Amino acid sequence: MKHDWRLIVFIISMMIIVPKQSMAQSLTDKYAIDSIQRALMTPVHDTIRVQMLTHLSKLTVRIAQEKSEEYAQTALGLAVQKDDKYGAVLAYIALANLLRSQGKTNDALEQAFRGLAIAEQLHRDDAILDVCAMIGYIYRYAPNFVESMNFYVRALRVSEKLKDNQKIATALNDVGTLYFSMGNYSRGLQFAHQALALKPKGELYGSVLLDLAITHQAAEHNDSSMYYYLRSEEIFIANDDQRRLSVVYNNIAEFHRMSKNFTLARSYYDKAMKACIASHDETGAIEVQLSYAQLASDMGDHSEAIRIAADAFPKGQNFFMRETLALFAGVMSTSYEALGN
Repeated sequence: MKHDWRLIVFIISMMIIVPKQSMAQSLTDKYAIDSIQRALMTPVHDTIRVQMLTHLSKLTVRIAQEKSEEYAQTALGLAVQKDDKYGAVLAYIALANLLRSQGKTNDALEQAFRGLAIAEQLHRDDAILDVCAMIGYIYRYAPNFVESMNFYVRALRVSEKLKDNQKIATALNDVGTLYFSMGNYSRGLQFAHQALALKPKGELYGSVLLDLAITHQAAEHNDSSMYYYLRSEEIFIANDDQRRLSVVYNNIAEFHRMSKNFTLARSYYDKAMKACIASHDETGAIEVQLSYAQLASDMGDHSEAIRIAADAFPKGQNFFMRETLALFAGVMSTSYEALGN
C-alpha cells in the first residue's frame, strides 16, 4: 500500500502540537475524523496507530458511541499486543471518557485508574497529568467534588512541574469549572482569569472564554457574560468549531429566554440546532430540543412543550446525562401541572 507521507506527517504534527483534550484545534471534528481515518489506511507505526485510534474515540464520543468504543478497544488491544504502555494509558483514558459520557461513573473510574497505575509505573508526568485530569472530570460529574478537586489539583501540580503554559492554563481552567459546579462563582472566575492570563492558544483559548462567559452568566454578570460569549464565538467561528458554537448559541438563547425575549431566544436556539447538525452532535441536538420545549412552556404552549420533550426522550435515553434528565423532568412536570394533569 502506498504511503501518503504528507497526510501522516500532518496527523502526527496535530498529535504533538494540539493539547491532549483537543485534536481538532483549527479543523472541524468531521474533517479531523476523515483525515485520521484516511491515515489509518496507510502503513504507520503501531504506536502512532494507537494514538490515532484513541483520538478517533475522543472525537466520536458524542456523535457515534459504538464507533468510539470500537476505536478505544482496538487501540487498547493493539497497545497490549505491542507492549505499548503509554498507548494503553491513552486507550484507558478514551474508554473512561466514553463511559463517563454514558453515565457509567464506576466503570469510567475503573478504566481511568488502570491508566493511572500504568502512567505511574512509567513515571511519565504527561501521562499522569492526562489521567488525573480525566479522573477529576469523572468525579466532577459524579458528583464527588472533594475527589474531583484532589485530582484536578494534582493535575495542576504536574502541569506546573512540566512548565508548559498551555497545560497549566488547562489545569487552572479545570479547577475553575469545578468551582463553578460547586456554585462558588467568584473562585471559578479567579481560576479562569488565571488561565486566561497565560495566553492560551487555539481551541483552549476559546474554551477558557466560554467558561468565563458561563460562570459570569451563572453569577448574573450579564454584560460580562455576553462579552465573553461574543469573544468565544469569534474563536469558534474562526476554527469552524460547530460543537462549541452550539453551546455558545444555546446559552445566549437561555439568557434571552430568562429575560422573556422569546423571539431572540428562538433565533439563537435555531442557530444552536444548526451548529449541532453541522457537527453531527446528536447529544447537543437533543439538549437544544429540550430547550425548545422549555421555551414553549415559558410561552404558555404546554401541550407543545410536552410533545417536543417527549419526542426528544426516546432519541436520547441511551446517553442522557444528569443535567439533561433534570431539564426533561422539569419541562414535563411544569407543563403537565399547568395543564392540570
